[in-house]
Amino acid sequence: MPICSTPALQTIVDQLMVVVDPKVSTALAGLRYVLVENCMALTNGNPAIYLNSLPAQARVVGWVNRAKIGNVDAVQGNSVAVNKSKMDDVPLLYGVLLHESAHAWAEKCGFANTERNAYLFEIQWVCALAAAPNHPLGGAMRAGLGAYFASRMSQFKKAEGVEEALDWSLKRHGLA
Repeated sequence: MPICSTPALQTIVDQLMVVVDPKVSTALAGLRYVLVENCMALTNGNPAIYLNSLPAQARVVGWVNRAKIGNVDAVQGNSVAVNKSKMDDVPLLYGVLLHESAHAWAEKCGFANTERNAYLFEIQWVCALAAAPNHPLGGAMRAGLGAYFASRMSQFKKAEGVEEALDWSLKRHGLA
């Protein structure tokens, strides 16, 4: 099970992992989600970042640990830093947590840790969450789905095939 720095963040991450494929949630077991405030790693409105295992990330881990809220430290190659100011933007927060989790999943499973792969994962699981009839987060995702994907489209357009994957996933989950 993922480890979070605050109970509120733990609740959200636990609820997100319910809709993720069991193989994925197993790969993400032990991943740390660290809530931060006024962190240099999350400038320009960036809601979250995966702290990958590349050497350049060591400095970022230090920034995150100095700005953390709660008692969970970030660990390089095993942590997602989450901007506290984005905690109330429900669809954005859920989607971005899934997106950053996708980076961790790709790295842990030996797949290419690319933005394209993270977007594809994000789209698939955001749609699965929105389509889940009895999931506690499903209603909020369904209500904000159009605005969420509209807000992410400029990023999606940067990666080949992602727009088509969005159309396919919306249809597959009965959301189109």
